[in-house]
Amino acid sequence: MKLISIIDLEKCGLINPIYEVDMLEISPEEMYNESIKMAEFCVEKKGIGLSAVQVGVPEKFFVYTKHGSGGEFFLVINPIYYPKGSRYQVDEACLSYPGKVYRMKRFRSIRVDYWTVEYNKEMKEYMYKQVLGIMKGDDALTFQHEVDHGNGKTIAMSIRERRNR
Repeated sequence: MKLISIIDLEKCGLINPIYEVDMLEISPEEMYNESIKMAEFCVEKKGIGLSAVQVGVPEKFFVYTKHGSGGEFFLVINPIYYPKGSRYQVDEACLSYPGKVYRMKRFRSIRVDYWTVEYNKEMKEYMYKQVLGIMKGDDALTFQHEVDHGNGKTIAMSIRERRNR
């Protein structure tokens, strides 16, 4: 995987199919190293999340910083979420559309299922780890936003879909 700058998603990144990460094909250490590059890029652009799709990698993974984590980034691989409760309207921005803010409907709470990479000190190696849990508030919002990218959607596309209904 070679990272590039943020691409025009509607012209190239979202036309191609987007694949799940094959965790048998790419080592946990390689995934971790890619996530570090993405997190650095995200910090440089003053973002809180960045999907691989946004930098030209057609795979379902992203990095984001959890609310209250002090800026620490987390890697999310092959994410799925299930809505819990009601939706609410929220103003949302995206690194793919600098300077623009969109009004979106998001779930306040979601149940999540994804993989991440952790360093095992005993074995002295990086390992994949499955994560199951509940996210609420800003973390749930960011998670839904980044999963949308991995599913081939941008917030601008979502707004157009709502207008066309």
